[in-house]
Amino acid sequence: MRIFREYFTTKDGQRQRAKSWYLDFRDCLGRRHKVKGFSEKRSTQSLAESIESLISCRFAGQQPDASLQRRLEMLPNHLLKNLCSWGLLDSQRLQSGKLLREHLADWRQSLVAAGCTAEHLKALCPRVEKIIRDGSFSTISDISPAKVERYLIRLRDKGEVITLKQTYRKTKKPKTKTVKISKATYNHYVRAIRQFCKWLVDTDRIDKSPVHVLKKITVTDEDKRRPARTLTIKEVRNLIQTTSQAEDYRGIPGPERALIYVLANESGLRAGEIRKLKLSDFDFKALTLTVRAEVSKSRKLAVLPLRADTAAKIQEHIKRKLPTASAFNMPNQPHLMIKADLSRAGIPYKTEAGIAHFHAQRHNFATALDMAAMSAKTAQTLMRHSDPRLTLNIYTHGVASRERAAIESLPDLYTPTTKTNTGTDG
Repeated sequence: MRIFREYFTTKDGQRQRAKSWYLDFRDCLGRRHKVKGFSEKRSTQSLAESIESLISCRFAGQQPDASLQRRLEMLPNHLLKNLCSWGLLDSQRLQSGKLLREHLADWRQSLVAAGCTAEHLKALCPRVEKIIRDGSFSTISDISPAKVERYLIRLRDKGEVITLKQTYRKTKKPKTKTVKISKATYNHYVRAIRQFCKWLVDTDRIDKSPVHVLKKITVTDEDKRRPARTLTIKEVRNLIQTTSQAEDYRGIPGPERALIYVLANESGLRAGEIRKLKLSDFDFKALTLTVRAEVSKSRKLAVLPLRADTAAKIQEHIKRKLPTASAFNMPNQPHLMIKADLSRAGIPYKTEAGIAHFHAQRHNFATALDMAAMSAKTAQTLMRHSDPRLTLNIYTHGVASRERAAIESLPDLYTPTTKTNTGTDG
């Protein structure tokens, strides 16, 4: 490889030297190329070393390593395009030199094309944007698992100071507060950045995810800020009976709210799924309920069975509504609704065991399936979970009466044996 500066003739006929340096080299196929470098010889020599390393990798059939990839990302776009046109660099590698915010915009478009909902985008993309912005990551090679982990640990342990809209009366300065993320939110950040880097690998923009070693942390019941508390059968019946005779809550009659609680406890539907139910989703002849893909959290269609008496009450409730109308009037904050109804029924909303918020009705459903001795596969299917461990470890709660009965069913070890042969079991 030769580094030189060309001479040219001016309009006055004078011979002058060019300000920029040039490279003259042959690639792995023996083709000769001439590349315009930089005005500084040292920068041009660094470019020559990068091109020589790239030719060696192409000759050996290998991909550029992290150090070479980082140097290639700093090259101007016209040089990268020339290297791609000469076959020294893959066309997808040209994408790696883009800024991370440009990759993030492409990722967002791919999520939209894949059918990702606006709610999921709102929860997923801002986390990656926050890591990239606060971590001062400009390109892909800047992403470091150690830097990401240190940043998330700082958010978890020390938090960050945010500015509020309220101001102090005397100084008129905006108020601030320190916000710390929980361990569960920590895992959400890890999951988001790993998903983004996996997309970079899937689209051949990089060979290996830079955060594949980043691990999630264990979240115990003590770490949860709003642990769910299951209600006993007696408490659920009391809640439904009291609510059915109660006054309206924000325009929602008591019988309708009671029917919502019955449906949540017998189907495990989430609040957002109940809110989007239509009359056409019910089949009262087959006693089934269809959860549409655009309604379900997993974006998959599911057909759930209904109890006969519950189906009859729902049919009676919605017989006067239009076919395109929503089946139930669901408030935007269902936890406030159930909190008021629990208080009316004399049931504590929050105890040492947890909080009986609306999503806890889904926990009631999983626990009731376990008490009915349903198989793990049946419970997983009805809960619409992809992993049975989620059904058993998170949503299924132990019942003290069943645990006591299990212990009492064990053999009495104090009763003396009547058998002469003590060496056998039994």
